[in-house]
Amino acid sequence: MSVVIPDPAVTDWVPMGFGLGGPIPTQPSVRVYNNAVQSVPNNTGYAVTFNAVRNDNGPSAHWSASNPTRLTCQVAGTYYIFGQIEWAAKATPNAQCAIRLNGGPSNMIAIGYFLDGTSDPRGMNVSCTYQLSVGDYVEIRAWQNTGAAINITGGSPYQCEFGMALLGGVPSPTNKRIPTPVVNGQWIKGSGGAAIWAPITQPDLPSNLRDQEPSITDANLATQTGWYVINSGASNSPDGSYYWHLFVQNAFGNQIVQTAHRIQSNDVRRRRFDTGAGVWTAWGIGAIHGEPGGWPGVGTARIQAFTYQIASQPAAGHGGSQVSIPLPVTWPSAHYCFFATCWPGSTWAGYSGIISSLPNGNSAGYVMFENTSSANQMNLACLSIGS
Repeated sequence: MSVVIPDPAVTDWVPMGFGLGGPIPTQPSVRVYNNAVQSVPNNTGYAVTFNAVRNDNGPSAHWSASNPTRLTCQVAGTYYIFGQIEWAAKATPNAQCAIRLNGGPSNMIAIGYFLDGTSDPRGMNVSCTYQLSVGDYVEIRAWQNTGAAINITGGSPYQCEFGMALLGGVPSPTNKRIPTPVVNGQWIKGSGGAAIWAPITQPDLPSNLRDQEPSITDANLATQTGWYVINSGASNSPDGSYYWHLFVQNAFGNQIVQTAHRIQSNDVRRRRFDTGAGVWTAWGIGAIHGEPGGWPGVGTARIQAFTYQIASQPAAGHGGSQVSIPLPVTWPSAHYCFFATCWPGSTWAGYSGIISSLPNGNSAGYVMFENTSSANQMNLACLSIGS
């Protein structure tokens, strides 16, 4: 059963050495044995071989049949290392049993020996604690000088055994440790495969949070919180004729509001993503457009003020003629009032002016002209109130 590290935010005591939590890694340990007889030559060091595993726990195996004398370290740390062999009956045995590190006839880290004239079987044990690095390996080296080869027996758990275990728990992985010394005012980030302390710079930020915001060609694709530039001619722009600074706010992953500021203008537009319908609402007048102080309905009613030019308004006498004037932005909900004044583009002989004006749906206003002059260009100043 795996054990989960408790949350340190709500738990007073948390086990040390396991990174940021999660299942505790397997404690490295191994024990191998040989169930066959081995012959140790006279006066020659012999690396004892092993052919079976009692247990081998770790990120990868410590023992393999391709290197049957070795136990190889997989996790750096301090290990308890032990070995035991049993000599067969032999007259006047003089023998040694040692733990050897990384090969070599003299690279011993622990040794046991006896001088005994009896002929009974003799068991020998050797053990030590030692700091190992990943890739270090240890072996059991047997030696005797009785004048002839002597067997060491195997099969039982007390005869030909070799093992080691990491002491003190599993250390945290090197790549999850906080680099030291701590540098005030800086943050940990990855560089060249290592964790380092460094200040946050513009290249560390997502492109939509940098001081030079990314350009987009479709406003519908800007859904992550941040700043963007809507290019001229972009799809779903408030007005494709212009460039816009776009600020996006995203709450809960799908509650999205876009506010567009036309570059080199005070024009501001706003819209949101309708999660119920799964579509964007129409662009509306932004909230920072100011109404006169004390204006009724501030917070609900908004104002659009703009100019419009009619290239050639025909003479229609006193009967007048009706013209529909499109609004810069369609009102999302209601169009309350529409006002317009005009000035002819050239001198006229008779009367030319606006008789009346009123809303024409949420996207336009009606203007009724009276023009007893000749056909003329008309320059209009318009005001629309809506929500």
